[in-house]
This record gives sequence, structure tokens and C-alpha cells, in this order.
Amino acid sequence: MKKFAAVLVLALAVVGVASASPAKEVMLGAKLNAMADHATSSHGKGTFTATITGSKLSWHLTFSGLTGAATAAHIHLGKAGVSGNVLIPLCTPCKPTSMGTVKLNAMQLKDVKSMATYVNVHTSKYANGEIRGQVAAH
Repeated sequence: MKKFAAVLVLALAVVGVASASPAKEVMLGAKLNAMADHATSSHGKGTFTATITGSKLSWHLTFSGLTGAATAAHIHLGKAGVSGNVLIPLCTPCKPTSMGTVKLNAMQLKDVKSMATYVNVHTSKYANGEIRGQVAAH
């Protein structure tokens, strides 16, 4: 019995060390500009950067030149030129410099890592999005 207990303690220690190792970070980014697919007349532009550590997404969004206040920003599922559903809400409303951290579920994590997502900033004039940028790994 003592031998079994010693093996169990050793196994738990190995699992503890393995789970304590730092998670690999994934760096993401996007340049945002007027959306040709929505024919906006915006001169807006922006940047989005993010880091995924484990299941946490830490993000930073900046933008300027919009036709009005940013009513919301999201990460949407969709390849370049294709509109998709909201995957991850970022801010509502948004300041010209916004940041945050969100915990991702397994499906969101998979979708973001697939590099088939885009960031979209919405305004009252362009409710479907005024500026947009495809998310890519850095």
C-alpha cells in the first residue's frame, strides 16, 4: 500500500509540474480600414492586436476617422470579403483606444486560431461595420 501511495504522489507531482508549465502564447493582429464590401465612405482606420494565452484572449483596439462614435466592435467568423456571425464581442460602445481580456470557450479558441476571423467596428451610420480587418498570426 505504501508503494502505491508513493507512486500516486509521484504521478500527481508530475501532473502538477506539467500543468504549471507556461501556456504557449499566440500573437494576433489586424489592420482595419473602410470596408469595400459595405461601400462605406469612411476614412476610418485602426489596429487590433491580441495575445491568446491558454484560453484567455487579451486584446487592444485603436481607431480614428470614423463617421461617428463606435457603437460596438466584435471578432466575427469569416474569411476576407465574407461577412459572418459575431464570434466574440469586444466592446459596446467603444472608445478610440479600448482593451480587455475575455475567456474563450473551446469552439471560440479553435475558430480564432483558424485565422478565419475578422475584427469589425460598427457606428450608427454603418451598423453592419465601418472598418474591418482580417485577423492574422504575428
